[in-house]
Amino acid sequence: FFYNKVKGMVEDDLKKLSFKAVHVFQPSLLLGDRSEFRRGEKFAESFSTKLPFLFTGPLRKYRPISGRQVASRMVEKALQNKKGYFVHRSDELQNGG
Repeated sequence: FFYNKVKGMVEDDLKKLSFKAVHVFQPSLLLGDRSEFRRGEKFAESFSTKLPFLFTGPLRKYRPISGRQVASRMVEKALQNKKGYFVHRSDELQNGG
């Protein structure tokens, strides 16, 4: 819960700054290679990739997404050059929105 509290505080502070644009990306479980081993994430990855049909409808936002796909969406959003404060959640990132 500490992580979520700090994350919320940082997002609130970002809104107060005078940047032309702020994009906050909130992916679900990130898939891809990493240097450290995280048992819980490996379990979640195995579970979610073997049972993808569970992550439909309102649960779609919890579907895992590849780090490469998130990076691609970050570049797309930066190149759009829109002004404002934007939050991009996992289901939007997966749909290319």
